[in-house]
Amino acid sequence: MKATDKQLEYANRIAKGLNINLPKTDERSVIGAFIAKHKNEMDARQKEINTQIIREIESKIKIVDVASQMGYTLKREGWHYTIKEHDSVRIDVDRNLFIRYSNGHRGSVIDFISEFNNQPKNEVISELASKINLDYNFQASHSIQRKEKNQEEVPILILPEKGQNMKNIFAYLTQSRYLDSEIVQEMVEKKQLYQDQNRNCVFVSYKNQQPVFASLCGTNTFLKFKGDVKGCDYSQGWFVDYSSNYLYVTESPIDAMSKMSLMRMSNKNYHFFDQLSLSGVTKTEAVFEHLKEKKYKEIWIGVDADKAGADCYQEIKDKIKKEFPNVKVVRDETKFTKDWNDELKYLFSKGYRYENYINPNDMALKIMEEEMKALANADMKTAQETRNLLEQYGIPKEIEQYMLQYLEQHFDEAIQDFQSGSQNSIKKVVQNYNRNRKVNLGTSQDNSLKLKQEVEF
Repeated sequence: MKATDKQLEYANRIAKGLNINLPKTDERSVIGAFIAKHKNEMDARQKEINTQIIREIESKIKIVDVASQMGYTLKREGWHYTIKEHDSVRIDVDRNLFIRYSNGHRGSVIDFISEFNNQPKNEVISELASKINLDYNFQASHSIQRKEKNQEEVPILILPEKGQNMKNIFAYLTQSRYLDSEIVQEMVEKKQLYQDQNRNCVFVSYKNQQPVFASLCGTNTFLKFKGDVKGCDYSQGWFVDYSSNYLYVTESPIDAMSKMSLMRMSNKNYHFFDQLSLSGVTKTEAVFEHLKEKKYKEIWIGVDADKAGADCYQEIKDKIKKEFPNVKVVRDETKFTKDWNDELKYLFSKGYRYENYINPNDMALKIMEEEMKALANADMKTAQETRNLLEQYGIPKEIEQYMLQYLEQHFDEAIQDFQSGSQNSIKKVVQNYNRNRKVNLGTSQDNSLKLKQEVEF
């Protein structure tokens, strides 16, 4: 009798881990004897590797960065940090350790995440290891045996709980990623984007009105984080249906929304394509699943302009030629950068803007907030002085009408923000203003929005 796939997989792991030869047969009795003979040695070796991985995690990933990513408010007090939401916590930055005096729990970054995410440590280690490109395998043989008993068990996709608002993801996606605010709002309204309780972007895809795929992207620009929710159906990917006969394929939802933003900037109808994001370049099965479900005329491949992207494109193209010979394949590449979001940011760095677009940097927000305060207090002298400053910074005077409109509708909220030092109100004003801007490509010689294509039949 032939050995199971799981037995062969584990036998291969043993052979590779211990640098020994694999039996030249796949007979179950032979493979089983091989596993039994070397299991203890492999477990000891894996334990040694796992210990090294844990040390790497504890030295490379800082608790303060993780705490901020989880949405906690950090405050420095002498040599340590505290957390506003859990005031009994103290974080020793130099030793990268924490203690929670309310219950006595303490430890490393692994213990911190386990404590505040209520998550098993082995799961935490596995996730953190993947972030620094290490392969953590907790008790490999035991996990193999458990999976063999439950081979038909399919993980259920459970979406992260929603946060109270969307302000972090809107700020991150529009200000750090330069995505078109209308497209961000559209994804929210389609229930394909929301903010979770840890302030992450959650990109969701559905089939038969049930969620089948969800990926996460952190909003902390200093601690980059992304990953997929356990239980994702990679044969579906992140799919946005615009009832089109054309499918556009990218590696990530942000790449897809970046391409859509670029199309809108060049006055093209971004609803012309259905959108599909693969969550990388290796999960190409989603392309063919959607081709089976819907007879597309053309597939546009907009993966990254690197070797992995080229290999992904070639794989998809070859398979489509073989299985769907009447479908046209188009390779759509960036012109200056590796991916579509970098391309979008590059264009903004070169002066491409929505017409009269206001860049919400700290200085601009501070000046605009001063004028808004003056308008709220009917202090016309100060308002005129700040208005002059706005002109010096090239901020269009039309913003004042948006301030007045906001104050008329949300006066108490604005006053509360002014008193608390929050800039939420002026940020909302700028966001509303920018949402109504048209695109001005200027007179640049770089027509970067022109599609670079390689057409295949």
